[in-house]
Amino acid sequence: MKLISQISVNSNINNSIDYEKVESELNIKLPLEVKILYSIISNNENLQKNKLIENKEGFLSINELYVEEGILVFYKIKRTPVGISLTNRQLMNYHKKQWICEEGGFNFYNFVSMKVLCNAISSMDFIISGKVSGKLRTALNPKKILKILMMNRMR
Repeated sequence: MKLISQISVNSNINNSIDYEKVESELNIKLPLEVKILYSIISNNENLQKNKLIENKEGFLSINELYVEEGILVFYKIKRTPVGISLTNRQLMNYHKKQWICEEGGFNFYNFVSMKVLCNAISSMDFIISGKVSGKLRTALNPKKILKILMMNRMR
């Protein structure tokens, strides 16, 4: 929690985003962590949609945010939403027609950090794909690397 306070005090939340308008349209108060996230990604199109997987995964734009069953949806993996609970701030995944919070899974900050880092690594020039022994291979698999690192740190 101290980190959130330092971030909000030490960095300017992007004033070009009309958070009040978004809040009134959604009829909610946006969590501070979501405002910080959108202050960071608002000017970076690569963070909003991951172009390496044909725009099927990525952060929604600030205008695409929506609330479903008390969950603020900010990310989509294909058509599957990911959101943050407005009551307890837990990261929620939509799975088999219900919202779930994986016990011991990623929290909001881990999830966002992993996705931002994956997008940054994925956009580097040295990541190349090619066929090896008939199978498509990549030089790096940033999602797998970061997931292993994050899970090991959480233990």
